[in-house]
Amino acid sequence: MKAKKLSAILAAIAVLTTSTAVTALAAESSQTESANEDLVIEGNAVTGITEKGKAEKKIVIPEGITEIDCRLSQCENLETLEIPASVKTINSFGLLGCKFLKEVNVAEGNESFSSADGVLFNKDKTEILAYPAAKTEDTFTIPETVEVIGLGAFGDCVNLKNIIIPGIISEFVTGSISGNSVLTFSEGISDIYYVGSEQLWRTISNIENVVIGANTTVHFNYGKETDSNSSDSETSSDAETSSDTETSSDSETSSDTETSSDNSTTDSTTDSTTESTIDSTTDSNSGGTTTAPDTGVAGLSLTLGVVVLAGAALLISKKTR
Repeated sequence: MKAKKLSAILAAIAVLTTSTAVTALAAESSQTESANEDLVIEGNAVTGITEKGKAEKKIVIPEGITEIDCRLSQCENLETLEIPASVKTINSFGLLGCKFLKEVNVAEGNESFSSADGVLFNKDKTEILAYPAAKTEDTFTIPETVEVIGLGAFGDCVNLKNIIIPGIISEFVTGSISGNSVLTFSEGISDIYYVGSEQLWRTISNIENVVIGANTTVHFNYGKETDSNSSDSETSSDAETSSDTETSSDSETSSDTETSSDNSTTDSTTDSTTESTIDSTTDSNSGGTTTAPDTGVAGLSLTLGVVVLAGAALLISKKTR
């Protein structure tokens, strides 16, 4: 009797355990299906996009996925891509053709990739992998750490017009799809500014396979021309300052000279007049003949004397008679 009761209890426990396991599996399956409804996942790799996913503007790759092995261009409306820390590999052609993509964000802690302002790089930013095609800015400065420009990194840009490369590039990654070369730089880019010389540009690995738009101009020695212009400007400024200084100096010198000359003339005139006066006075006092004597008073006295003597003689003559 006891054996039968024990068997019944064990059977009940087995049924309960089986039921719980089935429920848990069903819940897990439901969660997985819900999490991956935008993506086709095989093992730890994303291998495709579902019909629902193709219409999404934002795709979030689940944590635990280590590989993105498909072209996300199937997502016709994709604007934002979120990559978790677990992803280690991304298909080289993965983001080509995503014409509406505006940003790629990589989770912190990812050991293979990184992002900055929505642009995808490798972990240490020595390689730029993808500049989002629909990013709104018209000018982009590649970080100086970048040495390699990835396959078609700027091939689909619709708003980008100017690219500044302030660091030395060692390699362009080039390739083709269905026999057609992948654009390294989209045809809409008008100017590329490179820090190195034209000779250095021509030594970059795979440069002969780089496809640049017909209307794109590559400018060399970026930064050096600016320094040169700045230097010229400073030199010109210095020259003008020097010229102004010299002019001012000349003006002052001229003014001083004229003043000195005027003073000299005045002094000369004064000295001459003074000397003349002194000489005249000296000669007059000494009885010299340098200055004509003044005879006016003496003549008058002599005339008066003659008149007086004549009058006296007339009076005497009358008395005598």
